[in-house]
Amino acid sequence: MNLNREEFAKRIKEKESVIRRVEREEMTPDDAIIQKIEKFLGIKLRKIYEEKPVRKKEIKEKLTLGDVVEVKT
Repeated sequence: MNLNREEFAKRIKEKESVIRRVEREEMTPDDAIIQKIEKFLGIKLRKIYEEKPVRKKEIKEKLTLGDVVEVKT
């Protein structure tokens, strides 16, 4: 795609200063800006996470890596 910040801002109909502040993490983009970026780039930036209950383990005298890490499958 090879767009600079100004060209990208024009394409999504947003101010260049807003894009700059988002890139520099000086502001969090609102839902409207996120939606414009997602639509233009054809990607999803947000994901809905399901809340999982936390499993409690008995605390041993010494913890191992296996006691604190959950392996994703």
